[in-house]
Amino acid sequence: MRVKGQIAFASNTYLVLSKAVKSGLGVGLIPFHMVEKDLSDGSLVAVLPNESIPERPFYAAFAPGDATPEKVRVFVKFLVQWFRTHPLD
Repeated sequence: MRVKGQIAFASNTYLVLSKAVKSGLGVGLIPFHMVEKDLSDGSLVAVLPNESIPERPFYAAFAPGDATPEKVRVFVKFLVQWFRTHPLD
């Protein structure tokens, strides 16, 4: 389902989105684990609970070539694995 309408507020930070939704700015797409307590105590209400979240790519930007530090490559590999085992929905 694609929802159309005017955007009142946008952010790429879940904490900021959560605060905006709680302040009454509208609805937000926020991972369940971030608002689980708010949903259980009634301060937030799930609007489209049966809708799935479309997959989106994960990007990591760093300089090309062999100059990339090993710790950066290890960290990116860790993030990829973590997000595969901890879905956002």
